[in-house]
Amino acid sequence: MKRLIPVAVLFFSLAATQPAAGWNPYRDADGDWPPPPVWTPEPAPVAPPPGIYLVTETYAGDSISRSGAVTTYSTETVHEVTGSYARVLESVGTGGSSAYDGAAFNGRASLTDGRSVAGTYYENYIQSGAGFIPVSVVFFQDDSEIARASAVARAQPVTAPAPRSEPAPALEPVPSPVRAAPAPPAFVDREDPPLRVAPARPAIAPSTLLADRSVEVLRARRTTLSFSGADVRGWRFLSGECVSLGALSGTVADGFVARWDRLAPQGATWVVRFTVDYADGTSHELAIRVTVRAPGLVE
Repeated sequence: MKRLIPVAVLFFSLAATQPAAGWNPYRDADGDWPPPPVWTPEPAPVAPPPGIYLVTETYAGDSISRSGAVTTYSTETVHEVTGSYARVLESVGTGGSSAYDGAAFNGRASLTDGRSVAGTYYENYIQSGAGFIPVSVVFFQDDSEIARASAVARAQPVTAPAPRSEPAPALEPVPSPVRAAPAPPAFVDREDPPLRVAPARPAIAPSTLLADRSVEVLRARRTTLSFSGADVRGWRFLSGECVSLGALSGTVADGFVARWDRLAPQGATWVVRFTVDYADGTSHELAIRVTVRAPGLVE
């Protein structure tokens, strides 16, 4: 009898159970299971497009300076890495027109005769998760002009014509009396004057040679290298990384005009070599080391 009591209790317990209502948060309204979420990786960094470089020189304003009759139009910069990027749009000469005229936030100045100054247009970019986004355009001016005084026409003095004189009347020839020929002078013994010897020209002193030097330029900016010196007579370009914008030879009054579009490898500089002619008739090689900086375009 004791064995039958637990069996009876279990039977009545099972008979009294009822299904309970419940809600599954992972099912939709129709009771179906949703598909598992698809895993997607984080977006990888996008490499800079061709022609875009990291900014190392930030725009600090336009500058106009005057020295005597020369007026120089330049652009001030500050050496700073802002994390932005830039690329060269176009380099334009004095008076030339560009499709980007009016697009730069700082505008483009004009010379006193109304022509637009020379320089280079750049476009500035910032990097985001979607890539590189253009944010502004700036114009880096680089030009100069010489003030010229207007020539004043000077009146030339008028010379009155000389009065015409009547020709003198012809006269009949009058025979002159015959005179005896003069006696030859007596021979006088004299010494010849001493010969004069021209003094020897002094020897030409050796010329003072130009020393090798280093310069810093902005990327794609028109730059003029001068060869000023009391003994310099001329120069010729030999070799080097650059884009020439003018003649490859000249006198001391001429400069070598070029631009540099590429940055040198890390820790290195470009070397441009010239042959310089001097007053003593000799020629010597001159090396100029060029460090290129990338201009920044920030408003």
